[in-house]
Amino acid sequence: MDLFTGSGALGFESLSRGASFVFMVDQSKQVIQQLRENAARLHVADELQFYCGKAPSQKILIQNRKFNIVFLDPPFDHNYLPASCQWLEDMGCLATEAFIYIEAESTLNVSSFIPENWRIVRNQQAGQVGYYLVAAHRM
Repeated sequence: MDLFTGSGALGFESLSRGASFVFMVDQSKQVIQQLRENAARLHVADELQFYCGKAPSQKILIQNRKFNIVFLDPPFDHNYLPASCQWLEDMGCLATEAFIYIEAESTLNVSSFIPENWRIVRNQQAGQVGYYLVAAHRM
């Protein structure tokens, strides 16, 4: 799942590396239309599902899917990450052993808001951006 899709780079890249399905969410109708066109050009439309809406939202219909990998790269300085992490937990859409890739402003203390059953596996900073690979264990 790519919860803040934007260009779609993370989702398309995951397909090129063997993902069988990607669920892309973006609030812009124009972005979703462009992603659909790109998917058709790349012949991967069957491996993608698109949802136009603002993440995180209870209204996002994920149809009882369980995701092994989730990309969280929201716009900076909007405080979307804490709510997004909690939304993923509340929706029960994570596989038993899931990974969440987070990009955030480097000043943000990601460990202060991730759920208890999540742990940071790796993190790195480059300039004003922090990168985190987080493992979520669900029972």
